[in-house]
Amino acid sequence: MSMHTPGIIFDCRFARVFWRTVHCAFPANADVQQLFSFCNCTSAPAPTASTYLLLCCWNLWKHRNAVAFRAQQPSLRSLLQACRNDAHLWRARLSWDRQSAADAWLSNRGLGPG
Repeated sequence: MSMHTPGIIFDCRFARVFWRTVHCAFPANADVQQLFSFCNCTSAPAPTASTYLLLCCWNLWKHRNAVAFRAQQPSLRSLLQACRNDAHLWRARLSWDRQSAADAWLSNRGLGPG
C-alpha cells in the first residue's frame, strides 16, 4: 500500500472501496491538490460538494491512522459511521439554505442510513 497522501486517499484498495460506496469517482491519476476539480461525486449537491469531500477525506485519514498506529482493523462500516456522525455535526453548522444539501450526504446515495 502506498503511504503517501494520494495513496492513502485514492490508491489503496480500502480507499477505492470507500469512494465507490459514497458514490465519488476519481480518475486514475488523482492527486489531492486537484481534489475538487476532478471529483465526480453524485451524492453531494454542488453547493456543498467540497465540504462533503473534506469530511470524507478527513475521516478516511483518521481511519487510516487508527489502523496504522492503533492496530485497529480496517472497517468500512466504522468509517461510514464516523462520516455519518460528522455529517450530522457539520450539517448543523451549515446555513439553513444548505442543510438540505447535507441531507443528501446522509441519504442512500451518500453515506446511507446508519
